[in-house]
Amino acid sequence: MSKNENSALHFQRFCCIPWDDEPAYLRPRLRHAPGFSLLGTNQAREQHTPFRFKWSPGGLHILNHGHGNTAGAGDLKLLHVDERGVWQGNTPLPDHSPHAQQQELVDFSVDEDHNCYLLEKVLVPESADGDGATHYNRLTATDRDGRIQWCHQGPHTTEEAEFTSLTGDFRKLCFQPSFGLFLLAASSNDVLGLADPTTGVFKQTFTFDKGMEEKVFFNEAGTLLRTLFFEDLNRYGMAAFHPSWPKGKETIGDESLYGPLQFPFGVDEAMSFYVYQLPGMYPVPGITQVAFNGRATSLVSLKDMVTRDADVFIHYAEKKNLMVCAFHPDGRRRQWSIRVRSGEARDYVLVKVDDRDQCYFLVGEGPGSAGTLQVFSRDGKRQDVIAPPFDWLSTVTSLQGFTDWQVDSQGRIYFPIIGPYGFEIVRSYQPT
Repeated sequence: MSKNENSALHFQRFCCIPWDDEPAYLRPRLRHAPGFSLLGTNQAREQHTPFRFKWSPGGLHILNHGHGNTAGAGDLKLLHVDERGVWQGNTPLPDHSPHAQQQELVDFSVDEDHNCYLLEKVLVPESADGDGATHYNRLTATDRDGRIQWCHQGPHTTEEAEFTSLTGDFRKLCFQPSFGLFLLAASSNDVLGLADPTTGVFKQTFTFDKGMEEKVFFNEAGTLLRTLFFEDLNRYGMAAFHPSWPKGKETIGDESLYGPLQFPFGVDEAMSFYVYQLPGMYPVPGITQVAFNGRATSLVSLKDMVTRDADVFIHYAEKKNLMVCAFHPDGRRRQWSIRVRSGEARDYVLVKVDDRDQCYFLVGEGPGSAGTLQVFSRDGKRQDVIAPPFDWLSTVTSLQGFTDWQVDSQGRIYFPIIGPYGFEIVRSYQPT
């Protein structure tokens, strides 16, 4: 047992939606893994397509579809889970454009009554033979049963945004109870619009001096938080804006924040950023909290996360050691290490922990090779080395990428996990 306690966080299963749960209407969606992940000469390994989900005041909302084109997908729904992890039903999303060539749900937001707000980009052919196409934005509100309350459309362009006609390029949407519906436009000077959620009519706009990157977030207090790059100083920093403030606030980070502030995934009510230190870029990957004053606090070392019933296991590599931590529903925490005698410990990917605490690692996946599945007992002895099974998805659990993680107002982090039996969300918490 390692003496390194590693984590300021504990983890618990927040909710689980089985694949065969008919009311939830969540089905696994598969795609081919990268070409080097081969099961045979002509057979690529399949993997699950990540699901999109968002935290809004009152709970989580899961889209039963991944990123990208939703044209022709049919039966799109938002699944609702309250802040206790209890299922609250789903909302069917309207299909306005049955003839769309491309249709992307750019962003969505949900209020406490489960009214849904949808921002879409749609490409519709102008003729049956495919000559020409119309590219437009669409902003829609529905009630919790999927009935359209209002809908506005406008041309999708790269010109300066005009909110009244919904003209421009829009990329972020957020409902905030105290103010209304925020819509963020990408332009030479990024513009934020504020609309009445009952009508979709815009009543106010805000313009920013510095353009924004993709790392833009809203917290539950209605504060827009973003990372900035100060080119003249070669530093990253943070900016905050609230509609009630006379002007925004900025913090320039020191040299130690140059890397972390490139990979934020969420913010909390105290305006702290949560960032991921990527495997390969840092000796030990993990999550760091960066307060708006620039103070950084390491929260947990983390590369992989898997579940076994209600137990949660995390893994990271430390030099030649594979570190595994187990978190149980009763609050117990166990940690052990496995010494790797050959190869790089950072190349080991934890995909399963069985009932005997045997850890299954995928090792050596690369061009032309599916790698091997190596099994270690809890005392660090290698028990088996086998080829990845053909029915891979019935064996393994996988954590979605950090850009899909969510953070609530209290700084609790929500991790989406896809496994053989369904879609799970694990939540972090601070032990008392």
